[in-house]
Amino acid sequence: MKYDNLIFKLIKVNSFIDDEIDIRNFFTRFPEYDSNILGNLQYDSFLHIESIGGGLYNKPFTFSIEPNNSFLIIFIRQGSVTIKQNNSKTVISEGNYLLINCNKKTEIQSLILDLNLELFMVTGNNMNMYLPVFEQKKNSILSSRYTEQDNMTVHDLYSLSDRCDQATLFKMHALITSLLSSLCIANSDKITQNETDQPYYLSEMHDYITKRYHLPFSLSLFEDQFRINKYRLCREYSKSYRVSPLKDLNRHRLIAAKKLLLTTDLQIQEISSKVGFDSVTHFINMFKKEYGVTPKLFRENSQVTQ
Repeated sequence: MKYDNLIFKLIKVNSFIDDEIDIRNFFTRFPEYDSNILGNLQYDSFLHIESIGGGLYNKPFTFSIEPNNSFLIIFIRQGSVTIKQNNSKTVISEGNYLLINCNKKTEIQSLILDLNLELFMVTGNNMNMYLPVFEQKKNSILSSRYTEQDNMTVHDLYSLSDRCDQATLFKMHALITSLLSSLCIANSDKITQNETDQPYYLSEMHDYITKRYHLPFSLSLFEDQFRINKYRLCREYSKSYRVSPLKDLNRHRLIAAKKLLLTTDLQIQEISSKVGFDSVTHFINMFKKEYGVTPKLFRENSQVTQ
């Protein structure tokens, strides 16, 4: 069994510009499940990959998936996307990965370019065990910040041979299970937090970080405001949002900086100050560590591709 013809029938790509985007730009690998190689193993009894894809996209697009029994895993390395199902719309930004139940017509639209994605269409009878988490969330999308362990799992998935023997099928099942279990644990934690009411001080910290990231930030300020030890604040915030307060703050600052680099002619030093960094050198180092290039080179590259 090879899923390439099925995938090409289910997915359509629309471009917002003149030249067309082929679906093969999104899905390029299709593992093959041959009963002569798998012996008495039934591949449908395992979680397995239908197709693998992704890449760097610098042109706007929308691709739609017709309702089917598959699930789509997306790792967003850069940029952000909007996902529409029926009347619901969800925005997912870089640094997150998500699982989409494709039992409804699904539309995925690029939102912030450049967009760097990794894509896996997965299926298998065991996918049913994850459906209760979707039902609890009353949504067909589960999302979470990805961890270093998640990155290693994705790397191992990419490294598997497309010609699946028994050992490959067992490895694939174990790796997909690891990814989905991590995602479901994160979302189950969120459900529990909603049911038990998250402490107000964590919500206030999160609101400050996401909306006032450009202002001075110190855990000591919140320690004085809430009369709660700053180490406890950091620990609880990290557990609740799966990222430390400082990393979350820097992530929002860097995302804002990218937007300014793409949409304004402000100098690098001005952007650094505008998004909240005290030192332009620190800003440049953080930007390069996160995106692999300096802010100046990022702006120059984006101008070339436009």
